[in-house]
Amino acid sequence: MTAGDVRCSLVFIVLCVLYGHGVCAARPACITSIYITTVKLGDAVADNLKSDDFCMRNATLCYPSVLRLDSSIRGSISAANQSVAACASTPPQCTVPFLETQAALLGTAPYVNATHAFCPNAPDALCQEALHNISLSLGMAATSLDRAKGAC
Repeated sequence: MTAGDVRCSLVFIVLCVLYGHGVCAARPACITSIYITTVKLGDAVADNLKSDDFCMRNATLCYPSVLRLDSSIRGSISAANQSVAACASTPPQCTVPFLETQAALLGTAPYVNATHAFCPNAPDALCQEALHNISLSLGMAATSLDRAKGAC
């Protein structure tokens, strides 16, 4: 048993205690994927807040923070994809919120592309609008993920 296996087992036990028997009935891979998706989405939200702040205050730090945000969103999408696969055999009340989380994250793509177009030089209103729209999409993803946590 590796350290990762131990962490996953501990996460499973904690989630069983926190969310009750419905969670314990779900597959451990699904529960682990919920945890990983939550962490990755939290990273993306934090990076979005940093980008928003940097792009308002310091043009030099704006684009590097946008690149970090792009990477965090890609990590969130990957985690959400894994969650959809890991929870595929669970009841619809569990799988549907994961599909919604995945869709909300995939919906950030045009806004991430816009940040690459509008944020590198002198961040302007279009850069801020793209970051705001990313924030809205991440909020929708977080809301769906919370529903998945409760249902799975």
